[in-house]
Amino acid sequence: MVPVTGNFQAETALNPLAQQALMAAFESGWADPKKIGQQPNQAAILRNNAIESLAHHLKVTPDQIEITGEVGLSYFLSLAGFLTLDKILHYGAGDRSGVIATVRSHQGATNEIALLPDGRINFASAAIKESSVLALQLANGESGAINALPKNLPEDLLIAVDATASGARIPLPARWDSAAFDSRAWAGPGGLAIVAIRNSAHWKNPLPHISSARRTYGTYSLPLLLASAVALENFKPEDRTIRRYNEQIRTTVKSAIPDAIIAGNLDTAMPHLVSLVFPGT
Repeated sequence: MVPVTGNFQAETALNPLAQQALMAAFESGWADPKKIGQQPNQAAILRNNAIESLAHHLKVTPDQIEITGEVGLSYFLSLAGFLTLDKILHYGAGDRSGVIATVRSHQGATNEIALLPDGRINFASAAIKESSVLALQLANGESGAINALPKNLPEDLLIAVDATASGARIPLPARWDSAAFDSRAWAGPGGLAIVAIRNSAHWKNPLPHISSARRTYGTYSLPLLLASAVALENFKPEDRTIRRYNEQIRTTVKSAIPDAIIAGNLDTAMPHLVSLVFPGT
């Protein structure tokens, strides 16, 4: 059982092993890994091991990973780092508010792509041309709808993937230039986000900065990072079993309440999510 939030979305419980790692990390991993000394050195080893583990399970490389304490900031960093005035920014109508906020801050042209009835992005309705950036929501966090990239996209298209809902459940597409992940997607702790930057040649830090080195701003909790890595190492989605439960819920609800609206299609959606709308309630 998991608690239900005020907007009726289930909040994933923290993995028990991650909880144990979190408590242990407060004792062994609290030192600043950038400092000099025995404890900071130990903290640096723990940090590097955690990043290597996250990279392995997310199918990226350790040098591509940046850590931030804010999921909202991860949207901005992964997307705005590719934006220039001459770039056309394409995004889906179902994107998260953090992505929409970045879209609104873009001073160049933008294009909202409509959704299909099952919640997926209707790429057939969009004319994506050269010199563009695509904000791709890999999967919707409410309907579970999974978006696959169409073929014949412009070669210079830059793709910023929002993988905050899908986490490790769905692999990144063959083409991607940056990606944002939320630790909670694999039953890790909140307050930790991962930004993977694959195309560093075209990505520039969108925040005010002095150093030319690529980095994220603000601090993040090392214990949360360690707990997130443990949670991902032990993440077992059990999609086959969950899918059967999802099918039972959909069938039962439709039988009892014929006019109920069930978002998404299980054949093109993540099996652990179901969104229901009851007209007139």
